Order: sequence, then structure tokens, then C-alpha cells
Amino acid sequence: MIETWWVDRIRDHFISKPFRLRFDTAKSLQSIIQDLLTQAKKRQQENNGTMYQGAVLQHLIGAKLELALPQLKIVHNGFSVADTVSGRSGEPRKNDLWRY
Repeated sequence: MIETWWVDRIRDHFISKPFRLRFDTAKSLQSIIQDLLTQAKKRQQENNGTMYQGAVLQHLIGAKLELALPQLKIVHNGFSVADTVSGRSGEPRKNDLWRY
């Protein structure tokens, strides 16, 4: 019971600290994205067991696919979220190439 309370407090703490995308025209796009991934890595190290880098990468790739392939319907799902209604297991399936 007390462990659940502490886990909830830690989650609340990180929810109150959003990632910051610092757009600086003097930097390359690669540098800007690397900064975002560095924030995710640091957050991941502080909150062991949560895969922030993977989540950020999943959403960046999904956004890029949507921009690059507007003729396709790209499905955006929460990162590692199981959903009984939709049959999602919480893990990406091998054939779900366009489901992010």
C-alpha cells in the first residue's frame, strides 16, 4: 500500500516536469532532437524501469511517418499501453509497421 503511494508521488513529480524542446535556429535539427533524447535518457535514469527514450522515439517516428506519408493512415497509440477493448497487448506486434 505505501509503495503504491510512493510510486504515485514519483509519477506526479515527473508529470509536473515536461520535456522541453528547445528550438534554436543556430543548432541543427539533429542537435535539437539529441537534446530531447538526452532529457529522456536522464529522466529514465532517475526513474528506473520506465522507458522514456523509447517512448520519445516512438512518437517522433510516428510524427515523421505521418508527415512523410500523408496518404497512409498512421495510428498513434500510447507507449506500451495494454488495452483489452482493442486487443493491444502493450507490446508492439511484429507486423504493426505503421502503428505508432
